Amino acid sequence: MPENPIWLNWADSLPRQWQLWLESPLVKSAPVGLDYLYQQLSEKADWILTRLWPTNNLTLVHGDFHAQNIFWDGYKREAVFFDWDGCHPGRGAHDLAYLLALLPTDYRRQIESKLLEIYLEALHQADINYAETELKQDYQFGVLFASCLVPMMLQFVSPVDEIPGSTAYITQNVLTAAQDLKVIELL
Repeated sequence: MPENPIWLNWADSLPRQWQLWLESPLVKSAPVGLDYLYQQLSEKADWILTRLWPTNNLTLVHGDFHAQNIFWDGYKREAVFFDWDGCHPGRGAHDLAYLLALLPTDYRRQIESKLLEIYLEALHQADINYAETELKQDYQFGVLFASCLVPMMLQFVSPVDEIPGSTAYITQNVLTAAQDLKVIELL
């Protein structure tokens, strides 16, 4: 986790944000059977982001890598990534995990393995020594990180008792990814 004061303040506020989320109507749209994960995230989110964060083999990661932060230029056939204010040192798989965790669950499940395989192959072609087990662990941590962001969804809800479908849908996708990838094992 970067030593950035903004990040550290945010990490410090996460336990309270999780409590607010647990008391909100968004919980009704979350996957069933994850009460233990929610409790662990509410108690340990700051620990995850400050103590569990990887400290070696780092690269620059976007930090908010989702489809709305990507423009595709069909003429040039290239992508342009924007909104880099959250960039920080991390593992590349974290951005990939965040991107995929926000996708519709069925689609993520269809493409996840193949994309991880392509990503690992591209790293190997660039002579980057990265084991498949390390990639899977980094990807799992990236989904755990995305799960820590769930309380931020409350910022997009106003008033709290009128939950937009998109907020509930995205929350459900992220938490289902956390369930699928057994991120609780990292805690």
